[in-house]
Amino acid sequence: MGMGLVSSVLPAPMQLGSGTYDLLPSLTFRQQFEEWSYGVQASGIVRLQDNNDRDYRHGHQFGLTSWAGYVLSDWISLGGGLSYKWSGTLKGDQQDINQGPMMGRNTVTTAYGDNYGGERIDAILGVNLLGPKGALKGHRLAADIRLPLWQDLHGYQMATDWVLTLGWQKAW
Repeated sequence: MGMGLVSSVLPAPMQLGSGTYDLLPSLTFRQQFEEWSYGVQASGIVRLQDNNDRDYRHGHQFGLTSWAGYVLSDWISLGGGLSYKWSGTLKGDQQDINQGPMMGRNTVTTAYGDNYGGERIDAILGVNLLGPKGALKGHRLAADIRLPLWQDLHGYQMATDWVLTLGWQKAW
């Protein structure tokens, strides 16, 4: 950290993984008709260990997403839905978080388990563009925007204003 003078451990959200073995169950139901479809998906993250080697553990998570879509033509469809996500709190404090001599540990809110977890409900609006023929055949461009309808976050956390997801797929 900062010219190599201070060795530092970053808070849990900035780590590359959870440090634990996790189970990621998911169950999806989808019904497809000629011009429209709908579905629902339940998913979660179950932490299988009590703590990682830093003596903390991310909270369990649960998500439920429902959607419906309508095909406008052979190359465009629109969709919408709702998404619910619950996240548990971080178990244990991250005692090894160090901000150096200028700042105390209290300045990093993500060092405390009370500042993790919560619930949120998002509205989802999306569009899919499919290349029906020629050089674009089999290519799909998708975009969806998620707008929070309700958020209840534990402790001190940054709320989400919106989330935009863009994707490109090629089928052959």
